[in-house]
Amino acid sequence: MSSKRALWLLFGIASCCALSCAAAPRLESSVGKRVAPDSADDPGHPLLHRLNRAEYDNTVRELFGSELEPALLFPNDDHAFGFDNNAGVLSISPLQFQAYEHAAEQLAAEAFAPLPPPPTKQVVEGETLQSSFGGRRATAFNLASNGSVFAKFELSAHGRYRVTVRAWGEQSGTEPVRMRVAVASRELFVNDVPNVADAPGEFSREASLSSGENTIEVSFLNDFFDAKTRLDRNLLIDFVSVEGPLDTKAEAEARRARVLICDPGRGGDGCVRQILQHFAERAFRRPLTSSDVDRLFALVRAATQSGESVEHGIELAVRAILLSPHFLFRLELDTQPNAPVVRRLNDYEIASRLSYFLWSSMPDAELFRAARSGELSAASGLRKQTERMLADPRSVALVDDFAGQWLLLRALDDHQVDGNLNFDARTRAGMTEETRRFFAEFLRRPLPVEELLTARFTYLDDNLASFYGLAARPGAKFAKVDLSGAERGGLLRQAALLTVTSLPHRSSPVKRGKWVLGQL
Repeated sequence: MSSKRALWLLFGIASCCALSCAAAPRLESSVGKRVAPDSADDPGHPLLHRLNRAEYDNTVRELFGSELEPALLFPNDDHAFGFDNNAGVLSISPLQFQAYEHAAEQLAAEAFAPLPPPPTKQVVEGETLQSSFGGRRATAFNLASNGSVFAKFELSAHGRYRVTVRAWGEQSGTEPVRMRVAVASRELFVNDVPNVADAPGEFSREASLSSGENTIEVSFLNDFFDAKTRLDRNLLIDFVSVEGPLDTKAEAEARRARVLICDPGRGGDGCVRQILQHFAERAFRRPLTSSDVDRLFALVRAATQSGESVEHGIELAVRAILLSPHFLFRLELDTQPNAPVVRRLNDYEIASRLSYFLWSSMPDAELFRAARSGELSAASGLRKQTERMLADPRSVALVDDFAGQWLLLRALDDHQVDGNLNFDARTRAGMTEETRRFFAEFLRRPLPVEELLTARFTYLDDNLASFYGLAARPGAKFAKVDLSGAERGGLLRQAALLTVTSLPHRSSPVKRGKWVLGQL
């Protein structure tokens, strides 16, 4: 099938699905309850809620078991009232749809990738790199100021690869050279580089990479120069390498099995329909109608009639599913949108609201089961699932996505602090971790909400305890610390919030007061 025809088919099914989105739904109050328009009991017409970048990546990870993060290349989500999941500003543009199309191609290609070829290793020598932040030396590249170099690799297959940077530093100042390694804006790791020229270090991390061109970015984060003593801190890069794919046969087969739940070569049209229904029901987060399956099956039939394999046709249908409004939006459709009756959300809609609030992702198999059985319509069933989901490690999304924005933790990374203050990258990271762990405590234990402001405990490591001037020494790893008798306790005395509500060189009661009035 030509790429042009495939593109039109993808747009065709997306457009067909979009037609069913035209009418906005009315939402829950009580079944059959009539309300006056604009009254206090009228919930109004909700907006279609597009998946934001975090929700998209988490959802495709659940669907495919993929470690790819395609949303890093999407346009940034707009914010409203301090949050990036407000449906009123989550618009969609032609550029956004282009990014969705590219992501669908990547994800489907990885899911249907054949067994991986033998691993190979590609190396880009440091002296061949270019950057305006430094210059070449005989056998390395010298990053003389904060900045980045880029090494490009052409990969023949999707899969798991080992990214390695061999580097050392010209050490100076009070801390070692610090290096960041990223792929297409996706951070792989940040490492201190205490090594010197006589003993370079190799710093590696495994990552899922797509076929085609991949760009590895190596950045120098903590430049230092003393004009009086001429002491200088620089990062020197010997080489950057990519080795792989490292996937085993079992891993590749497991990825394919998440979509190909039966063998279409043996099972015929019945198996193809079963594959499409199983995948699309999870992607659309609701049961499918027979017409939904028919439209997807038509894509497979068009591919096979053009001489393509059945498996390629299914891959095309998977791409179409990922471009459908039923996947990209959290839809709550009503068959009678103009009726003067406020309807109750159905169990599948409740399941999606619950999972995207607590996990920033799609419902899992257990939540789908509860929706099928009708358990979520009862308060006891809803509480049971909520408690289960909060105990699940995926509830860290509520810390990172909700608390990360509400408590301004995301802003801490970019907040400028006076360079003369005792404030380094380790302390900055420790401040974020303290507040993350503190907030998570309230998710997983039955603590009164007012203790967010009055709690006599926090989480510290040795470095942050020393920064606070506390006698407690919890160790190198973060641990719960009793603050009885200390002049600390609660959110408003934690360094992360105090820092982001300050100016670079002094505190700001006005900024802190504004946060309390507007956010708290």
